[in-house]
Amino acid sequence: MKEFRYFFLIFFCVVHFFTLNANPGYSHQNIQKSNEPVILKIEIASNKLDGVITVYKTKNTRISATDPAEWVFEFKLPHAVSAGDSLKILTGKSHVKHYIGFLGVSSECNELKINKSFKETNFEYPSAGIIELGTLRFTRNLSKDEKVRFSIAAKLFKIAHADYTVNAKLDGEEYPFLLSTLPGVAESFTVIAKPSPSDKGLRVLIQPLDKWKWSTTLEVPVSARLLSNGKIVWEGIFSSNTTLYVDLKEPKSKVVRLELQIQKSTLKGWETVAESNPIWPKSDDIPMFGALHWHSNLSPDGIQPIEKGFAFGKDELNLDFIAPADHTPKDDKWDTLSSVVDKFNGQDEMVTLYGWEWSTKIGHINFYFSNPGHLGNPNKITKYVDDNKLGKTADQFVGKLPFHNKDIVVIPHHTNAKSYQTEGWGAFQWIQPAPDYLRLLEIFQSRGNQERESYPDNVLWRVEFTNNGGSFQTGLDKGFRLGVVAGTDNHSCYPSRIQWHSQGKYPGKDEYFFTGVWAKKRSREEVLKGLFERNTWACWGTRAIVRFTINGILQGGELDVSNKDQLTASIRISAEEPLKLLELVTSKDKSIPLKFNEKDKDINLKVDLGNADGVPYYYLRAILKNGAIIYASPVFFNHKNDDKR
Repeated sequence: MKEFRYFFLIFFCVVHFFTLNANPGYSHQNIQKSNEPVILKIEIASNKLDGVITVYKTKNTRISATDPAEWVFEFKLPHAVSAGDSLKILTGKSHVKHYIGFLGVSSECNELKINKSFKETNFEYPSAGIIELGTLRFTRNLSKDEKVRFSIAAKLFKIAHADYTVNAKLDGEEYPFLLSTLPGVAESFTVIAKPSPSDKGLRVLIQPLDKWKWSTTLEVPVSARLLSNGKIVWEGIFSSNTTLYVDLKEPKSKVVRLELQIQKSTLKGWETVAESNPIWPKSDDIPMFGALHWHSNLSPDGIQPIEKGFAFGKDELNLDFIAPADHTPKDDKWDTLSSVVDKFNGQDEMVTLYGWEWSTKIGHINFYFSNPGHLGNPNKITKYVDDNKLGKTADQFVGKLPFHNKDIVVIPHHTNAKSYQTEGWGAFQWIQPAPDYLRLLEIFQSRGNQERESYPDNVLWRVEFTNNGGSFQTGLDKGFRLGVVAGTDNHSCYPSRIQWHSQGKYPGKDEYFFTGVWAKKRSREEVLKGLFERNTWACWGTRAIVRFTINGILQGGELDVSNKDQLTASIRISAEEPLKLLELVTSKDKSIPLKFNEKDKDINLKVDLGNADGVPYYYLRAILKNGAIIYASPVFFNHKNDDKR
């Protein structure tokens, strides 16, 4: 008994010591902060020659905007070499300028001598394409399996977060290895919830975030709990991205935002560190958030395996649906894409669609559908267009495609933008409406807002291109009945993440794009139906839920009216921040500013719009106080012949 008392006393002292000394590290205020964005980790990437190139040592591996990192590699020679032979270090095939700022290559042994080294001075936009980072020459004859060392110096942009391939080229053979970037230290937390519960409950992610909003890992696990309207719905300990299901047990009409609290110490209680996106009660109509238009290494200018993008959407973004858009992935690439789409469909309540991008000199368009053998897949439709001589640019063939079964959507993107290259692509030309499939437009993506030809404030509306004749409003006023979605055009296999183009120009550059859709069921068919019916809204930097109707017709729908019919709009929005601006918009950019409570995160309005005389449509646009932007698809009006009444 005496031994037990001693054991208990020792155990209590140890626990008390860690409570007083370890728990302060749990505090949000005490999370280590750093101006250094990421850790760069080098790994061997060659399966056939595993271990040929390995990390020898590193210097300043946690890099920043001012301090370059250097990695020394050891190369075990796969065959004998002679004095004077060259060893080249090359970048991989991708948008180099979006990820790595290379500084050069150096020799780290007497057996190699630097011949020339790449030097980069413009770190905002480093050179693109395959770059020869350096050439080294052997100073003497070496036998197979002897080892030489070289180093690479680089800077990493703060929003880069990807595996990047570099190649050592010897006698025409390339030996690849990876630059794998890891997120920085935790500086904040986030709670990402599905916008509505399912029969399983509400799927929720809680995450520590680094300075640039990448999910990261705490140095010390933290005691945490989630509250819904003051009631604890989960509690536990976590140190990294954590997935859980909670049962809200809230009234059917209640909007919920989950509150994340962490424990500073057992003596100081709990601190609120994050609030979730809004959550609506379960109903027959399901609000769903998804990611469209992102690229993987199935695109010639993309990086990372497509599986990584789907896993990111499921495990980091908690998406309801997702679809890739690699550049014309034919044959084996289409088989790979389809296999991965099928693999992830239904995992953790995430719906997957097949998708791809067709880029032409005039017009870039994406195809989305639910059957991999659909005529819209890249193998079939490109052949159909060629066989029928429909044209070589999107404006020539996009209105002539043989899609009539409401089982595909064709969505143009960066429609009002132009390539910076002299012989590049141009803005989309709204020539021939195709209501059987051309029913949506990507209203914003990494190249900025595409709503109008010109804006009163380009920064407020996050605009990069103007007056090119391809805007959303131009398409509407030419008779196209278009709903809205958001895209990304991210080429590093991170769905929804803004990573290039407009990233440096506007507030919210570390934010995400989401497409919202109203669906009856969490299935491919119902998500595609919601997209086809244009029951959509687009979000930049928010997961606001938007339901917009006119005379009971949901956003994207069509209403038969006569000129004297009275129109009443119902608008319900729940967001993370109160609204700053809310407007209904019709043709020629005529807008109706709406009044609302500027302190409320949830609004529910009825708006008298007067009669329908000559009005072709109304759509919704809004800006939150934090600068996030929302668009909801138009309600369109079919005017009866009033002369016969």
